[in-house]
Amino acid sequence: MNNGWTRRTHVIFFFVVFSVTAEAQKTGNNTLGPILDANSLASGNRKDILTSFFQLAFDNLTGPKKSISFNSNPFAIMLKENPGLAVDSNYYRYRAYRKLNFNFGLSLDTSYKLNGFTIGFKYALINKRDTTTSTVLFDRLEKDSLNQDVQALELKLLNFQNDSLPVSGVDPARKDSNIMHQQLLKKNLHSMRSDSPYVAFSSLDPYFRKTVAELARVHGLQFFLRYIQSHPGASIQQALNDDFTELKKAIKYAPLWTIALTDTAAKDQLLFANLNLATQYSKGVYKLRGGSNLELDIRASVKFTEDSLQHKRNLQRQIFSLEPGINWVIRNKSNDHSQLEFKLGGTYIHNFNRLYTDEKRDQLMFSGLFRVRLIGDIWIPLEFKYDPANGKVFGFLSVKANFTGLGKLLANTH
Repeated sequence: MNNGWTRRTHVIFFFVVFSVTAEAQKTGNNTLGPILDANSLASGNRKDILTSFFQLAFDNLTGPKKSISFNSNPFAIMLKENPGLAVDSNYYRYRAYRKLNFNFGLSLDTSYKLNGFTIGFKYALINKRDTTTSTVLFDRLEKDSLNQDVQALELKLLNFQNDSLPVSGVDPARKDSNIMHQQLLKKNLHSMRSDSPYVAFSSLDPYFRKTVAELARVHGLQFFLRYIQSHPGASIQQALNDDFTELKKAIKYAPLWTIALTDTAAKDQLLFANLNLATQYSKGVYKLRGGSNLELDIRASVKFTEDSLQHKRNLQRQIFSLEPGINWVIRNKSNDHSQLEFKLGGTYIHNFNRLYTDEKRDQLMFSGLFRVRLIGDIWIPLEFKYDPANGKVFGFLSVKANFTGLGKLLANTH
C-alpha cells in the first residue's frame, strides 16, 4: 500500500482516538432515564456484547493483526441527529432498532497499514436489560412512580404559598405565621428525604403531613397518597432507595443473548470470503461483597473460510469454537459502576474439514481477560490465552471506548 494511504490511516486513527476520548469525558449525566441507568450499570463485558450507543475499539495493539472497529445501533444514530427522540414512547417504538448492532472495522498490519476490512451485524434475541422488552424491569420501574410523585411534591412544596391552599392552622393574614410554617415545611421535607438516618413519615410534624397530603390530592399524586395511607410508619427515602436497589439488581443480573454475522476480507478480496456466525449469552449469576458480582459468559461460533487448496472461491472450511467463562465484576461502592473485571475461561476449537500440514482436528486452550476502566467509559482489556499442547502463552492488548455522543443534550437537560 502506498505512503499516502499509510499517512491517512495514521491521521484517522489519532483523530478518532482524540474525538472519542473528549466525547467520553463530556458525558456522564443520567438525565435520559432508564436507558442511561442500564448503560451505566452494564459491565465492560456486557458493552462488548451489545452496545447501547457507540463503541470504538482498538484490538490487538501489541500483535501482528491489529484492528480498529466502530459499533453502534440505528436508534443511537437517530438519537444523535434528533435528541427529541429521547422520550419513553420512542424507547418502545424503536426497541427493535436498539436490539440491533452494526459494526465495521479496518485491519492493520505491524506498520499500521490497511490490509483488510470487516463488516457485521448483531441482534439481541433476548435482552432483559431493556425496560421496553422486559416485564421484570417494567415491574421495577412501575415502583418508581413513588419517586416521580415525590419529586413533583417537592417542587410543589418549595413553591407553596400558604394563601393558595387552605390548610388548618395557618392564617393567610399573618405574614410571620406563614414564614414560620414555610420553615417548618422545609425542615420536615429535609427529614422526609433523609437517609442518615431514615425518618418515618408518621413521625413528621402533623401540619407537614396534612399539607403534603392535601398537595398530593390537589395535584393528582395518587401513588404517593396510597403509599402514605398503606405505609404510615415507613420512611419515604428508604422506600425510594429500596426501589432503586432492586432496579439495579434486576439490570445487573438480567440475561442477554445475541446472534451475529461478521464478514472479514483482505484488501484484495471481495465480501463473503470469511464469514463468522456467532452467538453469545451473558447473565449475572452471583452477588459478592461490596456490590460486585459474577457473570456467566458463553460464546459459540462457526467460521466459514476459504480452502486455499482449491483453486476457486469457496467456503469449504468450517471451524467451530466454544468459549465458556466466568466474569468477576468489581464495582464502585458509591455508584455501582464496574471498575475492574477478571474473566477466566477456556476455548475449544474443532475443524470439520480437511486439515493442513501440522494442523490439529481439535484444540483446547485456557483464556483470561483483565479489564480496567480508565477515564469515563474508556477500558483497557488485556487478554491472554494458554495453549497446553505446546506450552505457549499469547497476549493481546486492546482499548475499548464507549460513549453516548449526547454530551450537548445531557448538558442542556441537566
